[in-house]
Amino acid sequence: LRQFAALAGYLSYGLIVVSMVWGLTLTTGFAQRYIKRATVYGGHMTLTITTIVFTLLHALAYIFQVNEQFSVIDAFVPFAGEAEVAVGIIGFELMLAIAASLWFQKRISYRRWHWLHLLAYPAFGLSLGHVFATSAEARAGGLITVALVATAGVLIVLTVLRFLPRTSLAKTRLAPGQP
Repeated sequence: LRQFAALAGYLSYGLIVVSMVWGLTLTTGFAQRYIKRATVYGGHMTLTITTIVFTLLHALAYIFQVNEQFSVIDAFVPFAGEAEVAVGIIGFELMLAIAASLWFQKRISYRRWHWLHLLAYPAFGLSLGHVFATSAEARAGGLITVALVATAGVLIVLTVLRFLPRTSLAKTRLAPGQP
């Protein structure tokens, strides 16, 4: 069960990276050259839901271990247990808030919804911090560490590109030009 919990944790980390990269391609319009916007949006939603499911599996697997004293409170309430676990819980709760905000998007302004959606970046950072703080494999400096750093690097580069002016992205052919 411990290995399943670790695997689910690594998968949820990988999925949050892929979901954010997918969302960045949606926001920048890069994917619209090749794929319909509705398809990209559906992919982003599917990846996000899958990330939430694997994160829940990760937490539940720790609760059901017989050799660990890890309760439901420890798994879902920040700072009920260890601080390095709390970091992951807060990242997960931010992810849930972002996902739930979709239902309220029409009730709040787009600008407020967008600012709330930007919490995905701190959620990712907290998740990465949780992985390095709790995973002996990640701290060992092996292949898992390389994968974690590489995926974080890709996300950071795409985030920088996301916040560049759209005209400079169009000039470099990373995003479509203005219609």
